Amino acid sequence: MPAIDPERLKQQVDRLLNVVSDPVELQRGCIELLDFYADRTLKSIAIGEADETYRAFGAPKPLMRALSFGLRTRLQEQPTSSFPAAAALWEAGYRETRVLASAILGELNGEEVPGWAEIWALACDDQMALWELANQGLASWRKANPTIFLEKVEIWLNSTQKRLQSFAILALHSAVEDPSFEDLPSVFRLLDGTTGKFGGALFHALNRLISTLARRSPPEAARFLMDELARGSGGAIRMVQNTLENFPARQRSLLEHALSVKNQAGIIRKP
Repeated sequence: MPAIDPERLKQQVDRLLNVVSDPVELQRGCIELLDFYADRTLKSIAIGEADETYRAFGAPKPLMRALSFGLRTRLQEQPTSSFPAAAALWEAGYRETRVLASAILGELNGEEVPGWAEIWALACDDQMALWELANQGLASWRKANPTIFLEKVEIWLNSTQKRLQSFAILALHSAVEDPSFEDLPSVFRLLDGTTGKFGGALFHALNRLISTLARRSPPEAARFLMDELARGSGGAIRMVQNTLENFPARQRSLLEHALSVKNQAGIIRKP
């Protein structure tokens, strides 16, 4: 990987930005630039199932920041080129090109955005790229359409496709991390029963979401987990144990008491 020379990097990025209206050239030029700065020790890495791998260049952060800022700024001047540019970069199939595609998509708020994101999510086997799509990629659309956002997430969450379910949880996580997003009651409503519905990677993603909710709104998050425990949800006990440290003392005490009651009940039921 060559050292970053700010002036050279600026010239390289500027040359790439000159072809943003040509998706084929943009894709080719972006791959060439990422390859120029690639970490040659990095290889495709398995991420879960044997056939799930991602391709990455290991591009340095200054390059990614310059590309993301440059593409978003230039495409604000050429809005009709935004989606073709984003689609070309996503289809290139590398982690970095998909992160850049998500950054471009995240500047758009039209009704087409969730449909595009859904198609991309279904074809994405890189959890980090999926997070960027849910986080950056939906940012402007979510803020412009918070009610429709929640309606769409509900559809994804109830899908039979695990990647869409994962995408839904990540999208909710991104929303909850945004202080301007205020409809937390609807988030908890969507999550009813999920501690017993999801396992594996989906459970871990849900765990991270509940941890964030515990920090954002401890009373609501504690009530949600208490209700899940009362419902007898399969993963509720483990979820409470995993997220306890994120609660302040009062809610932590209430949840610890609920766990103790569950434990005692379990002992009583033993033959």
